[in-house]
Amino acid sequence: MIKEFQNPSNQFRPIPFWSWNDKLEKEELQYQIEEMKKAGLGGYFMHARSGLKVEYLSEEWFECIKTGIDKGKEVGLDVWVYDEEGWPSGFAGGIVPALSSDYHAKFMTMESHNTTETIEKEAMIALYLYDTKYNSYKRMDLNENYICQAGEELLAIRRHTNPYYIDTMNKRAVEAFLKCTHDVYYERFGEDFGSYIKGFFTDEPRLTCNNFGDLAWSDDMNSEFIKKYGYDIRDHIPALYKKFTNYEKYRYDFWELVSEMFVQNYMKTIYDWCEEHRCKATGHIMMEESIFSQMTSTAGVMPFYEYLHVPGIDWLRRTISSPVIGKQVGSVACQLGKKQVLTESFALCGWNVSFEELKWIAEWQFVNGVNQICQHLQAYTIKGSRKRDYPPSLFIQQTWWKEYKQFNDYLARLCVALSEGNQTADVVLLHPMRSGYIAFDGTRTEEIIALDNAFTQVSEILSGNHISYHYGDETIMKRHGKVEKDRFVIGDTSYRTVILPHMYAIDANTVKLLLTFIKNGGTVFSLGAFPTFTNGKPEELVLLEAKIRKASIDNIRDLMIQENLVTLSITEKEKEVQSITYQQRETENGTLLFMVNHNQADSYHTNITVFGKNAKVTRLIAESGETEEVTHHTIDGNTCFSLTFQPMQSYLITLTEDTKDLENELEYIKEEKDVQLVNLGSFWDVDRMDLNSMTLDCCTYRIDGGELNGPVPVIKLQNIVMDLQRPCDVELYFHFNLNMDLNKNKEFYAVVEDASIYSIQVNGKSIVYEVIGYWKDKTFKKINIKPAIKNGKNEIVLKTTFKQPQKVYDVLYGKNVYETEKNKITYDIELESIYLLGDFGVISESTYKPLERNAMITDGPFTIIDQPVSFETNEFTKSGLTFFAGELELSQWISIAFQKGKRTVLNFPKQKAPLIQIYINDKLVKHSLWAPYKADITDYVIEGKNKIVLKLFASNRNLLGPHHHIDGECYNVGPESFTGKWSWVERKSEADATEILDRTKNYWTDSYCFVEFGFGR
Repeated sequence: MIKEFQNPSNQFRPIPFWSWNDKLEKEELQYQIEEMKKAGLGGYFMHARSGLKVEYLSEEWFECIKTGIDKGKEVGLDVWVYDEEGWPSGFAGGIVPALSSDYHAKFMTMESHNTTETIEKEAMIALYLYDTKYNSYKRMDLNENYICQAGEELLAIRRHTNPYYIDTMNKRAVEAFLKCTHDVYYERFGEDFGSYIKGFFTDEPRLTCNNFGDLAWSDDMNSEFIKKYGYDIRDHIPALYKKFTNYEKYRYDFWELVSEMFVQNYMKTIYDWCEEHRCKATGHIMMEESIFSQMTSTAGVMPFYEYLHVPGIDWLRRTISSPVIGKQVGSVACQLGKKQVLTESFALCGWNVSFEELKWIAEWQFVNGVNQICQHLQAYTIKGSRKRDYPPSLFIQQTWWKEYKQFNDYLARLCVALSEGNQTADVVLLHPMRSGYIAFDGTRTEEIIALDNAFTQVSEILSGNHISYHYGDETIMKRHGKVEKDRFVIGDTSYRTVILPHMYAIDANTVKLLLTFIKNGGTVFSLGAFPTFTNGKPEELVLLEAKIRKASIDNIRDLMIQENLVTLSITEKEKEVQSITYQQRETENGTLLFMVNHNQADSYHTNITVFGKNAKVTRLIAESGETEEVTHHTIDGNTCFSLTFQPMQSYLITLTEDTKDLENELEYIKEEKDVQLVNLGSFWDVDRMDLNSMTLDCCTYRIDGGELNGPVPVIKLQNIVMDLQRPCDVELYFHFNLNMDLNKNKEFYAVVEDASIYSIQVNGKSIVYEVIGYWKDKTFKKINIKPAIKNGKNEIVLKTTFKQPQKVYDVLYGKNVYETEKNKITYDIELESIYLLGDFGVISESTYKPLERNAMITDGPFTIIDQPVSFETNEFTKSGLTFFAGELELSQWISIAFQKGKRTVLNFPKQKAPLIQIYINDKLVKHSLWAPYKADITDYVIEGKNKIVLKLFASNRNLLGPHHHIDGECYNVGPESFTGKWSWVERKSEADATEILDRTKNYWTDSYCFVEFGFGR
């Protein structure tokens, strides 16, 4: 493993979404692929996305695909195909729904009426008379006329059609999707399948329900239901919405079939196609996070993972959560022998997300079972609304791009280690997904909230108490579950103990397995409410309840110790550290431990005990690929050692019986007393800095030569002219203030996206657009305006004709237009902020007020001043770099007096920049991406004065925003985060219902929010 660990191959390296979101040029595609190779990526998913100006699945499209394949072959990167235009997958950019209304997505609603006269007969599934006094119902003839008496209601069940998406429970629709998409790729590039083309990514297929309370439906549902259960579900649909007699049975049967039809007809159909065509299916399913969210979109995600060669999840936002989402996919992968588990991660993190935070998000998933990263995303361009496409774009637009390989190498090495051998777990926790079947009525009920809360709690307690466990999904167990002697077996994995969480329902097959397991000597614990419903024999459920062991979640670790199920202890002051979780793997060479501190603020000085092991302890350093021995000792046959975890720090540890030295051992700095610490001062000279910037995001405007209006934010002006739904002439007037020595200033540009579509004036002088280069993105064109600027107030005027294709207006202003259309929308012209670029500084004329998340807020206005030449602070945003988005090189001199026998370690504060490079006496010492914020500089310093240079790489956050969200620095950034409008990203997590939020709330503030750039004290 060591050789692969040092230089991972493509299969372990990150594979990003490569967002194809503009007019695609062959040379640019080739250039971007070359850049990905340099950055240490393993391949790419070619992903059609909003903004694409090549017709999807056209000849031109496939020429671009061919370029992607050919260049990937040339440079040695793996090529993957994203299977849709936008998302969710299945509609082939609209081709499949256009083929037949039979393929359209379906859902049903329940309406209440007092008379049949008010009921529209079209698309009715069934009609019922509801007796509110006795809480009963009976099905009526659809043509019957009836007026309700007191205590009666008519319940009408109506079938609705979504013409934009497909019925994912309809196999014929899915086969049509494959014919329109996968078959066409194979016809053109079949010889490369399985070699250069690795497979297809399917993204967020779902059950389609438009509103809270809608339920899934398919035209094939009733015939399949009668075939499977022997009765007509249309006799009992009200029980899916309300608690009538036997509602548990009807809900259980209904959702079991929904799950089966979705999994078999969508996922298995695609999986089988990939099997037959020598390629892999990967991707993720919609809304995986909670039982509630799964009920709204999938009826359970775990059964899907059987039919993905590389099962996956996605994780949005700059945050982490409970173990649930990672454990779900990781458990199935272990049980069914799937070596790779993918996560699509980092969407919504925002432009200021640090490498430390990206690592934190990734490792939280890795410790729970993931071992492959798909970064969301890498944008072909960030012009227009593309820069707000659930940022960041982790690509060439970033200041730190040329150093990105450091991060990708690190992730790849983790993936190598976490693919070795097999993850060990002696405990299986039953997943209560099927309890969700009977708790769900289309809304977020108290029962389903309690179910989610209890399941999350037991998962967190098991993880925090360092008890290795998997989830057991009852659908997977039906296909792969059995009992062998005193082991409970799911696929390739056997368990010594089963835990039942808080549950309402349990499958008949599971009951039989558990009874056999107990009979053979296995142990079953119940934590919380024991299930009261089974679709099997009630007497078997009664028998099971009598044989299990009731337990309290509060003493679960003690119980596991009694059962000899605890293999690891991670303690501080003799208490298990709940914030540190771990994964244990058994490999050919010994035991591998991956331990992660999820806490962003606290450090822990831990004592670690590995029970039943007498082994050598070695640390694998994923940053470098090197190894180092860890001091350890043995007590009573247990291996003991100590590690200090900084916030968000992790360790890869191997335990081997072999006492041979591993390659590239390093001297291990064991204690602070062995070193002399050197601290930095707060006075810095500026040695070099990239051109500074200022964003102009407000303007006054004129439409069709009319009155001057505003000022307004440019992003809102876009909506103003869109609302006209016609072409118009528009003039934008931007203003800015200068107070600087113009003789010192050497460069001053206006940066305008798609500059060629505008006529441009600066202070009344016409500016002829000349191609002199770009900044950040190849569509961000630099225009030299230095000859026209002056001290005081300056004005830039842009004039153009604004127009859009009719389809854009249809999507934005049509009724009941589904997300599929909005996710692939392409504008003709987009009015955007412009940027000033030059060797200058920028300050606010008003004060800065501190906010949470290292942010600050100010009212402006902003003034351009002379470029700073030094700083007497460690925070530079307020000191002239308000909108800065480049590299900054700072220097100071430090005096060092050597102390005999001690190594010299530079101790520097927590960085507030994605990346800092440290140079001592002109030699690179360290790339600092995350804690610990120390560097051994012994081999770089001399006695006396030494020059230290820090090169800081700023993010694009202060340039691109969002600047005006009322929450300041957002950790869940979507397109509307920049506009002040409500959107689904305002939820705290995917587990929450959007309906509980106030959609009328204004999220806009005219004040400007920035983040700190520099480092702490």
